[in-house]
Amino acid sequence: MNIRSELSARLNNEIKRKCTTPQRISSKAKLPQEVIEGYLTAEREIQFDELRPICESLKIGLMWLLSPNYKPSHLTFRALADQDLTKVSRIENTFLIIGDVLPQIKKFTVPKLNTSEKDPAMLQAETNKASSDLRQAYPTVESLYEAAGLPILPVSAGNNGFDAFIMDSGKSSVVCVNKDKPSPRIHFSLLHEMAHFLWHRGQDVPVDVSIEGYFNNNLIADNQIPEYVANKFAQQFIFSLNEIKDIASKWKNFNAGELIAERRTTVDVLAFAIHDYLLFTAKPAQFVQIRDALKANISTSYRQDGTLLDFIEKRGNNLKSMLLHNKEEFSNSVWSEVNNAWELGVD
Repeated sequence: MNIRSELSARLNNEIKRKCTTPQRISSKAKLPQEVIEGYLTAEREIQFDELRPICESLKIGLMWLLSPNYKPSHLTFRALADQDLTKVSRIENTFLIIGDVLPQIKKFTVPKLNTSEKDPAMLQAETNKASSDLRQAYPTVESLYEAAGLPILPVSAGNNGFDAFIMDSGKSSVVCVNKDKPSPRIHFSLLHEMAHFLWHRGQDVPVDVSIEGYFNNNLIADNQIPEYVANKFAQQFIFSLNEIKDIASKWKNFNAGELIAERRTTVDVLAFAIHDYLLFTAKPAQFVQIRDALKANISTSYRQDGTLLDFIEKRGNNLKSMLLHNKEEFSNSVWSEVNNAWELGVD
C-alpha cells in the first residue's frame, strides 16, 4: 500500500463529507495552502506536526485517520453550524472506534423499494407501499424501532441544533436524535432515519438539519434521492396516500387539530401530504396556501408527547447499559471520550 496515496484518498473523502475546502482547512490549520494541496495530491511527505492541525480542523482523530481499520464514513455534514459540527463529529468519531462493539443489527424483513426512477410520482408510490406494509405490521415508530433492534442515542443539542443522524459501521447502526426538539419533529426524524437504515446503508446521507428543501418534487440529482425518499417515507408513515384522498377534498375548511395531535406531527407535514396528493391528481395548490388554511381552521396546537420522549430515553438507557457492560473493551481515553460525547453521565 502506498501510504501517501491512501492518506490522500482519506483526506479528500473527509474534506468532501465535511463540506469544506482546502482553503478553509489551510486557514483553520494555519498552514500554507500548498501544504494542504500536497497531502491531497499525495505529493508531500507525511509530517505529524502538519497532519495534527489538519485533523483538528476537520474534527477527526489523527490516529483514526492513519489506522489500518479506517473505513470511509457515509455521514455527510451539510452547512452545519460550528457548534453542531463539533458535537456531531465527537459523537461520530467515537462511534467509528467502538461501532463493532455495539449490538449487531437484527434480521429484519425490509420491503423492496425501487429508487432507480427519478420520477417523483413513481418514488412516492414506492415509498407509500413500503410505509403501508411496515405500518400494518408495526403501527407506531416505537414498535418499528423495537422490531428492527435499532439503537437510539438521545443527546442535548438545543432547539436550534441538528435534528438527527444515523451512524453505520456495517455491523451496527445507531440513530442519534436531538432530544431538545419538539416531539413532533423527533417523531418525524426517527422515521426519516429509519428509512436511511432500511434502504440507504452504504450511501451518503447527511446530518438532518432541515426537511423543507428535500420535499421538493423536482429531483435533479441522484444524491438528493435518499433524502427525498426518507422524507416521503416519514410523511407517508404518518399520513398514507389513501387517507389523504378524503382530507384533500376538504382542506380549505378542515379542522386538523385532533388529527395532528393523534399522529404526533405538525401542520406542515399534513400540508405537504395534501399538496403531494393534489399535485399528482392534477389539482395542484400552493403548499403555503394549504398550510395557512389548515392553520386558520385548527383549534388545538401540537403538544409534547411524553410517551415518545420516554421511549427515546429508555432506548438511550439500554444503549448506556450495553456500553457499561462492555466498558473493559475500551481504553480509559476511549471510554472517557464516549462518556463525554455520548452524554452517558457515568464516572
